[in-house]
Amino acid sequence: MTLAEMKTNNTEIISIVNHMVASVNDIFNKHDVSVYIMGSLARGGFSKIASDIDLGIILKGSLDGAKEKIEIGFFRTISAFFALKPPKSIKFLYYFELIPLDC
Repeated sequence: MTLAEMKTNNTEIISIVNHMVASVNDIFNKHDVSVYIMGSLARGGFSKIASDIDLGIILKGSLDGAKEKIEIGFFRTISAFFALKPPKSIKFLYYFELIPLDC
């Protein structure tokens, strides 16, 4: 699902997702990456209180160093975002797994 199809009107969540996507595009050449919204943001039913933000990131090429680049980029992005607008009730915890696709 594309950013424009995000199933929430919450401007704070939309802004966070946009910052995270921009970070991924900055870290990796934007021609070599695709970012997809998944979970309740894609299906509908997103709750700021109970939901998380699920993003699928597809990278072209080697995954060497990708985990570290994503961790650093997301940390900088979220830190900068929260410094500008401290969250009222948002907690940031991330989990990701790198899965090579041999196609």
